Amino acid sequence: MLESHLRNTSHAPERNNANRIGACPVNTPGDIRRVAPWYTDQAQHEQWLGFGDYLDVLDRTELGVNVMAFVGHGTVHRAVLGDELHPGEADDVARMARLVDQCMDEGASGFSSGLEYFPGGLAAPEHLVPMCEVAAKYKRLYATHVRNRDTP
Repeated sequence: MLESHLRNTSHAPERNNANRIGACPVNTPGDIRRVAPWYTDQAQHEQWLGFGDYLDVLDRTELGVNVMAFVGHGTVHRAVLGDELHPGEADDVARMARLVDQCMDEGASGFSSGLEYFPGGLAAPEHLVPMCEVAAKYKRLYATHVRNRDTP
């Protein structure tokens, strides 16, 4: 099952691939700058909006590693709520879950979240569970950076 979502990238990397950015889905190509803190104007890459577009770019790119691309909670949150600093109301979470569903349908290998930083730091289980349920529906993975792992 997961093998179909693993991009075979056994080729040697091209020099201009060193600064590739992976942040999707986005509403506009300019959004990549906002959701990817490592963004650099020197990156040479094709542009994409949706997850399927991103995977198509990966397929056309010689990378030095294998890639299992996950859709991130932060990216989905920004696509739905922009710069709003709250976890979202029930209808927002439903829109996020639909977007995760679209990304899974387009080939995402799983769903990920970072609970120690924005927006995951604001998210309660009722904000994340609907998106995790979408990943489970597709039998895909959920991975997270957990919060409070250094406190007793």
